[in-house]
Amino acid sequence: MRASSLLLLVLPFLAACYTTEQAATAERSGFLRPYEQLRPGAAGEPLEVFVDEDFDFSRYTKVRIRDIELWLGEDRSDVDEDQAMMLAAQLLASGKQALGQRFELVDNEDDETLIIRAALTEIDASNPTFNFVTTVIPQPFVLSNLARVAFGRHAFVGAASIEAEVLDGATGERVLAAVDRRIGGKTIDGVFDSVADVEHAMTHWATGLNAWLLELRER
Repeated sequence: MRASSLLLLVLPFLAACYTTEQAATAERSGFLRPYEQLRPGAAGEPLEVFVDEDFDFSRYTKVRIRDIELWLGEDRSDVDEDQAMMLAAQLLASGKQALGQRFELVDNEDDETLIIRAALTEIDASNPTFNFVTTVIPQPFVLSNLARVAFGRHAFVGAASIEAEVLDGATGERVLAAVDRRIGGKTIDGVFDSVADVEHAMTHWATGLNAWLLELRER
């Protein structure tokens, strides 16, 4: 079978696959130190979370998102500095797009504003060539699934980690925090773009934070 014909056969399957999934664990970077407040996340939550149950989220309609920081150790990123900074800027833009739908985005920090601090703590790009092979050819795809069972992720996919917190604009006190890590699935984007899995994870976090804050504001 010609490669082009094989690709046409698997494209619908790839489009139906998940984009990213939550990893089993995430390595702490130090960005959110101290971590004593955080607890293991429940189903549907980040891997580690903190929520100030006494804080009144309902009176806040404004948000300031500070610039995304990069807390990447030597073994926590395989992209160059320029690409890492580009991804940080992309996460900031995704956060503004998601939160801007229901919150007023501002540049000041006052008692009517929630402040968001976040850092990318891992950027693990996929290997498009081997990702393609282990996605569209049956035997390597089976091996990739075995790797997912054994090691918690498909072979040659990307991954990303984040640490974030929300502060009370009046006091600077932490009212919400999370640590999370997501790994790529076998998708068409990941076959052609080495950072597609990272981008999908960032979109997930941005929309998830918006939904989380809305839920807390309306409870």
